Amino acid sequence: MGWVPFLCGCILVNVVLQNLCIKGIYFLLSEWSSLAVTMVTTLRKFISLLLSILLFKNPFTAVHWAGTVLVFTGSALFSGLIPLPGGGEKKDEKKDEKK
Repeated sequence: MGWVPFLCGCILVNVVLQNLCIKGIYFLLSEWSSLAVTMVTTLRKFISLLLSILLFKNPFTAVHWAGTVLVFTGSALFSGLIPLPGGGEKKDEKKDEKK
């Protein structure tokens, strides 16, 4: 039964770290746009994935790479970093032309 205090300590540390993480996300949401916060959390998860691969020798397959490319490409398209073909006009510009 000596492992019970150790597990309780691990759970306590996990709760404290989760609380800090949530407070950090709320702070980011109050300062930045939701898209920027999504990009930050996606990047954090990608770094966690890379650390898992490096530290625990987990495989990183072609499917992982494909998912990574899709997520970051979609984020870049949504944020406007990569312009969509034929999407050069903004909605406001179209409204001005009708008047």
